[in-house]
Amino acid sequence: MSLTKFLQDPDFGPKLDCLLRFPKVPPFGEHPVVPSSSPNTSLIGTAFDYLLRFALQRRFPLAVAREWVAETGLRTFSARIQRKPTQLLAARKTIDTATRAIHQAKLAHADYLKHGELSNDLLQAVLRLAQVDLLSRSGILPKWFGVVNLHDMKELRRLMDVVPWNNITPQHRCILNPTFGHASALVGGADADILIDDSLIEIKTTKNGAFSREHVRQLAGYYVLHLVGGIDGAPAVEAIEYLGVYSARYGRIIRVPVLEVVPSSSTHEIANLFQDFSMRSKLRN
Repeated sequence: MSLTKFLQDPDFGPKLDCLLRFPKVPPFGEHPVVPSSSPNTSLIGTAFDYLLRFALQRRFPLAVAREWVAETGLRTFSARIQRKPTQLLAARKTIDTATRAIHQAKLAHADYLKHGELSNDLLQAVLRLAQVDLLSRSGILPKWFGVVNLHDMKELRRLMDVVPWNNITPQHRCILNPTFGHASALVGGADADILIDDSLIEIKTTKNGAFSREHVRQLAGYYVLHLVGGIDGAPAVEAIEYLGVYSARYGRIIRVPVLEVVPSSSTHEIANLFQDFSMRSKLRN
């Protein structure tokens, strides 16, 4: 069970809501500066996640990076298929295509870190990585797997054009896809988007301009998991002071002080809620 499923569970979500605060936060804007005009919005969102993290790595070479989700997921998908001989032959071409996509992405990523050019090769690479992500997370083969839409590449470029680098470039710490030690296992594996300095930030590419209750719940969940298990690759002494969302279509980041969302008087009870619900979920399964 993922963090999202935890938060949506009727036995968990309402109890968590009672322990959190939901501050009134102004919207990111009235209208998106980069409207969505592609049917592949989910794919573009995942591709942009990769692209923004690559850009942060270039701007802050000390950024801590994990293995890409596409790599881990493809390995898991391949192992699962190996146990199903009747499906192996049909899946072989897909696995080979995904393996090539990851290899090409490695080359494009290395070239970008060296030269900083937002090339068409890089845009194609992150869109193919997003396809592999979808395959590995859901087991569903995206339509036209391995094929990249030129319009999607242009939309990614526009999203990168509006990134407010003055507000999002790390100064002393950057962890990409941070995980939370043993606490990630409480929710079946959990990784946030970015930890920049003292701010835990999620990347959103939806057209909705609200800093929603769902955003608050998700960020609060990650924050409490970090209290339970720490953050892999980060010293325990460096605190998280802010929870934030970067809205890519509005080109704006909003940060909220942690204590306006997770009162210090509630952290112990929320941590126990996660641990107890995780235990019950495992017993049910």
